[in-house]
Amino acid sequence: MAKPVLLQHMNEAALDADGKKYWNIFKEWNLRSDTGEAGPIVFTVLWDSLEKEVWADEVSRIKGAFVPYQSSLLEGILRDPVFKFVDNINTPQKETLSDDVLAAFKKIVPVLKKAAEEGRGSWAKFKDTHISHLTKLPALSRLHLPIGGGTHIINAAKADHGPSWRMVVSLTPETQAYGVYPGGQNGNPGSMYYDNFIDTWANGKYFTLWMMKKEEMADKRVKFKMLFNK
Repeated sequence: MAKPVLLQHMNEAALDADGKKYWNIFKEWNLRSDTGEAGPIVFTVLWDSLEKEVWADEVSRIKGAFVPYQSSLLEGILRDPVFKFVDNINTPQKETLSDDVLAAFKKIVPVLKKAAEEGRGSWAKFKDTHISHLTKLPALSRLHLPIGGGTHIINAAKADHGPSWRMVVSLTPETQAYGVYPGGQNGNPGSMYYDNFIDTWANGKYFTLWMMKKEEMADKRVKFKMLFNK
């Protein structure tokens, strides 16, 4: 929803060579947040920069004030190109949305260049999703997971927060269900089952969930049994 209005209000002639390079990446972005994409990097840092450009002058004057939700800015600029908050109340001139988009974008070009130089030019490496152990010890965590997704989309995997349980269920007479979670079936870091589901989770794959029936007690899929005596 944001891309068309950003494209409409960018003065490309005012960009230098680096700016045009990254703006073209944004223009050609297919709107997917897959692991190898560069477009979501440009959009994410641009939107953050634009929020500061629009709201900072008002927010800085009110103690304890906070920046409105991202949806508020999007709704405002989609409804009204002369959205009143795009003007910087600290300057004598009246800024437009085009002024703010250009200023916000120019500020992120060094950020994008630095990310590329550091080898973080793909979305997965820039976002750098990790699953931390409760102790926050890196040795007990899984770092640098190659996973796409992001904020406000179906695969809502951010740097340190995401879908801890995914499940798909077919509501048929015979239940068919699939699920996965980013962990394993053993809490022991020395066990092969400590994090054995994480790669499957990161790849967007699922395990078939067995809805066991009484008559399946002797099924070969039963690995262990625990007996309780009175």
